[in-house]
Amino acid sequence: MNRTKKIAILLAVLIALTAVAAILIVTYQNSIRRNPGFPFAPRQYIFNPADIELYYLARTVFSTINIVLTVILIINYVSLFYKTKSEFTLGLLLFASLFLIKEA
Repeated sequence: MNRTKKIAILLAVLIALTAVAAILIVTYQNSIRRNPGFPFAPRQYIFNPADIELYYLARTVFSTINIVLTVILIINYVSLFYKTKSEFTLGLLLFASLFLIKEA
């Protein structure tokens, strides 16, 4: 697979994940929207569990995007290592693997 195809696949995956995240967040916000009333009226704070759910939903989407990008980076480093047999590339591969372990 040449480089332009890899970049095109990466961009397509990122655009698709971003579109899915945007659709999920918008539909979720629309489902919990209430009558806001007057915008400058003081509001009493009421704990809403939906706020925490929205946070975890957004965090899951961003974490998935980070994991996909890190796996693509690791694949590129492995292919680069097979071509060059450089120790520097091994170091990059080690750090990218540690980032993947941290995200998961």
